[in-house]
Amino acid sequence: MKLKIFSDLHYLPKALRPVTILQPFWSSPADNDVSPWSKSIVHYAKISHSLFEITSLEKSDFVILPFDWLDVRGNTWTAKINSSVMSLSIQFA
Repeated sequence: MKLKIFSDLHYLPKALRPVTILQPFWSSPADNDVSPWSKSIVHYAKISHSLFEITSLEKSDFVILPFDWLDVRGNTWTAKINSSVMSLSIQFA
């Protein structure tokens, strides 16, 4: 059974990459990146469509913010908040 995901590409700022769980549905990994993380993403991209399905909000099992929360808050709670991305997250919610 696939889990049904809703997200909305319109809430992804052009300068940001999609959150990892959505990357195989909206983008492809960088070809020149050979880091262990990139290899994991390539493997995940191969199996992701057997695990998840992108669907409408009404049919979804869960909703995912299209970008990483780190893009809003940074790596610490004391980092400066990216207010434009925060605004998008509030609109999305």
